[in-house]
Amino acid sequence: HSMFQIVVVMRNFKDSMVSYYYMLLAFQPFNFNESFDTYLCLHDNGDILHGDWFGFNLGWWNKYKDDKSVLFLTVRSLCLQR
Repeated sequence: HSMFQIVVVMRNFKDSMVSYYYMLLAFQPFNFNESFDTYLCLHDNGDILHGDWFGFNLGWWNKYKDDKSVLFLTVRSLCLQR
């Protein structure tokens, strides 16, 4: 039985922004055809689906940073451990 019950894996900001932008372009129901600059402005204003990267990650961090049953990892740290 592991001491961790929740594992939170965070991607870095740049990777998340680029990936989410291309997902919006590719997923037809969103009907999104804006420039990357426009997308970043929408993100900064909190006008994108699922909220902004900072709010999401800070929400998890602030709620669980002292909880010993939660493990925070980054994608980069997982790649470096290979």
